[in-house]
Amino acid sequence: MQYNLVYVSAVQQASLFLYLVPKKEVFQMTEANVTIENKTGIHARPASVFVQTATKFKSKVQIKAKGKTVDAKSILMIMSMGLVKGTDITICADGPDEAEAVKALKDLVLSKFGEE
Repeated sequence: MQYNLVYVSAVQQASLFLYLVPKKEVFQMTEANVTIENKTGIHARPASVFVQTATKFKSKVQIKAKGKTVDAKSILMIMSMGLVKGTDITICADGPDEAEAVKALKDLVLSKFGEE
Protein backbone atom coordinates (compact mmCIF):
# COMPACT_ATOMS: atom_id res chain seq x y z
CA MET A 1 0.00 0.00 0.00
CA GLN A 2 1.27 3.48 -0.79
CA TYR A 3 1.10 6.36 1.67
CA ASN A 4 1.08 10.14 1.57
CA LEU A 5 2.85 12.18 4.21
CA VAL A 6 0.53 14.71 5.83
CA TYR A 7 2.01 17.56 7.87
CA VAL A 8 -0.05 18.99 10.70
CA SER A 9 1.26 21.77 12.89
CA ALA A 10 -0.10 22.63 16.30
CA VAL A 11 -0.22 26.41 16.37
CA GLN A 12 -0.11 26.90 20.13
CA GLN A 13 2.67 24.40 20.79
CA ALA A 14 4.67 25.18 17.65
CA SER A 15 5.03 21.46 17.11
CA LEU A 16 5.00 19.56 13.85
CA PHE A 17 3.32 16.19 13.53
CA LEU A 18 3.73 13.72 10.68
CA TYR A 19 1.04 11.23 9.78
CA LEU A 20 1.06 8.48 7.23
CA VAL A 21 -2.22 8.48 5.36
CA PRO A 22 -3.08 5.73 2.84
CA LYS A 23 -3.18 7.00 -0.74
CA LYS A 24 -6.56 6.83 -2.39
CA GLU A 25 -6.59 5.03 -5.68
CA VAL A 26 -7.64 7.28 -8.53
CA PHE A 27 -9.71 5.67 -11.24
CA GLN A 28 -10.58 7.13 -14.59
CA MET A 29 -14.25 6.70 -15.41
CA THR A 30 -14.99 4.26 -18.23
CA GLU A 31 -18.00 4.89 -20.46
CA ALA A 32 -19.75 3.17 -23.34
CA ASN A 33 -22.65 4.32 -25.52
CA VAL A 34 -25.23 1.80 -26.63
CA THR A 35 -28.76 1.86 -28.08
CA ILE A 36 -31.62 -0.17 -26.62
CA GLU A 37 -32.63 -2.54 -29.44
CA ASN A 38 -35.03 -5.06 -27.90
CA LYS A 39 -38.60 -4.23 -28.94
CA THR A 40 -40.01 -4.01 -25.41
CA GLY A 41 -37.24 -1.76 -24.11
CA ILE A 42 -36.00 -2.14 -20.54
CA HIS A 43 -39.00 -3.34 -18.55
CA ALA A 44 -38.94 -5.26 -15.24
CA ARG A 45 -37.10 -8.43 -16.33
CA PRO A 46 -34.28 -6.76 -18.30
CA ALA A 47 -33.90 -4.13 -15.58
CA SER A 48 -33.55 -6.90 -13.01
CA VAL A 49 -30.91 -8.68 -15.11
CA PHE A 50 -29.07 -5.38 -15.63
CA VAL A 51 -29.02 -4.67 -11.87
CA GLN A 52 -27.90 -8.23 -11.05
CA THR A 53 -25.02 -7.85 -13.49
CA ALA A 54 -24.07 -4.37 -12.23
CA THR A 55 -24.01 -5.48 -8.58
CA LYS A 56 -21.37 -8.11 -9.37
CA PHE A 57 -18.83 -5.29 -9.67
CA LYS A 58 -17.22 -3.12 -6.99
CA SER A 59 -17.26 -0.03 -9.18
CA LYS A 60 -19.90 2.67 -9.00
CA VAL A 61 -22.07 2.10 -12.08
CA GLN A 62 -24.48 4.61 -13.58
CA ILE A 63 -26.70 4.98 -16.64
CA LYS A 64 -27.12 8.29 -18.45
CA ALA A 65 -30.08 8.81 -20.76
CA LYS A 66 -32.66 11.48 -21.56
CA GLY A 67 -30.71 14.06 -19.57
CA LYS A 68 -30.79 11.99 -16.37
CA THR A 69 -28.12 9.99 -14.57
CA VAL A 70 -29.19 7.12 -12.32
CA ASP A 71 -27.60 4.40 -10.20
CA ALA A 72 -27.39 1.25 -12.32
CA LYS A 73 -27.58 -0.91 -9.19
CA SER A 74 -31.13 0.28 -8.44
CA ILE A 75 -34.00 -1.35 -10.30
CA LEU A 76 -36.36 1.47 -9.34
CA MET A 77 -34.04 4.10 -10.77
CA ILE A 78 -33.61 2.19 -14.03
CA MET A 79 -37.36 1.59 -14.37
CA SER A 80 -38.04 5.29 -13.73
CA MET A 81 -36.07 6.23 -16.84
CA GLY A 82 -38.59 4.67 -19.23
CA LEU A 83 -35.97 3.21 -21.56
CA VAL A 84 -37.70 2.12 -24.77
CA LYS A 85 -36.42 0.72 -28.06
CA GLY A 86 -34.16 3.22 -29.81
CA THR A 87 -33.08 5.05 -26.64
CA ASP A 88 -29.38 5.86 -26.55
CA ILE A 89 -27.81 5.29 -23.14
CA THR A 90 -24.34 5.78 -21.72
CA ILE A 91 -23.09 3.21 -19.23
CA CYS A 92 -20.52 4.74 -16.85
CA ALA A 93 -18.40 3.01 -14.24
CA ASP A 94 -15.81 4.32 -11.82
CA GLY A 95 -13.76 1.95 -9.68
CA PRO A 96 -11.31 -0.93 -9.63
CA ASP A 97 -13.20 -3.07 -12.15
CA GLU A 98 -14.81 -0.34 -14.23
CA ALA A 99 -13.73 -1.62 -17.66
CA GLU A 100 -15.08 -5.10 -16.97
CA ALA A 101 -18.35 -3.68 -15.62
CA VAL A 102 -18.94 -1.48 -18.66
CA LYS A 103 -18.09 -4.30 -21.07
CA ALA A 104 -20.39 -6.79 -19.33
CA LEU A 105 -23.31 -4.34 -19.24
CA LYS A 106 -22.79 -3.19 -22.82
CA ASP A 107 -22.70 -6.83 -24.00
CA LEU A 108 -25.90 -7.49 -22.04
CA VAL A 109 -27.72 -4.62 -23.76
CA LEU A 110 -26.38 -5.63 -27.19
CA SER A 111 -27.62 -9.20 -26.58
CA LYS A 112 -31.12 -7.70 -26.15
CA PHE A 113 -31.14 -9.24 -22.67
CA GLY A 114 -31.62 -12.66 -24.27
CA GLU A 115 -35.22 -11.83 -25.18
CA GLU A 116 -35.03 -12.06 -28.96
